[in-house]
Amino acid sequence: MLGSDEANPIQASTRQLQLEAAVLHEQKIAQQDKYDVLNAELKHRQESEAAILAKHQAQFSRQDADNKRMVQILEQRAEAAERNLADANAAAQQLRSEIGRKSLEIRIPSVAHKEQIDALEAKLREKDVSFDSLKQRADSISKRYKEGDLVSNLSKSHWFCYSLCTPERC
Repeated sequence: MLGSDEANPIQASTRQLQLEAAVLHEQKIAQQDKYDVLNAELKHRQESEAAILAKHQAQFSRQDADNKRMVQILEQRAEAAERNLADANAAAQQLRSEIGRKSLEIRIPSVAHKEQIDALEAKLREKDVSFDSLKQRADSISKRYKEGDLVSNLSKSHWFCYSLCTPERC
């Protein structure tokens, strides 16, 4: 009997250890399940954030391309305005030269000469007005270009009209 009493505490101890091992095993499984769920959530969150990041990067890329096109268009318009201004200056200078030549040719002013002079002076005044308008426009465009404010003051309909505007039509 002594042997059986000694066996019972060992068996009890072994059962106790087996129970504790079983409880620890169940806890390990529960913790592993929690870990797997959290890991899956983390992976989903990372994928979602990567998709959002890619979407924003694509949007920024499109905006950058749009901004570059807009700057290029505005630079072309500024160059065109400067060319128009230079053309107007050249035309005004030609008219001044022509008036100067005609004035020298006319020693005795006649009615026909006077009318020609008046017409040329009227053309010169028109060119001066056109020149002033183009110069003011070029200065305004240059100033707004430097300030980065070329489009904000124009609605889309004005923008379209402005892009088609020439000194003869405006």
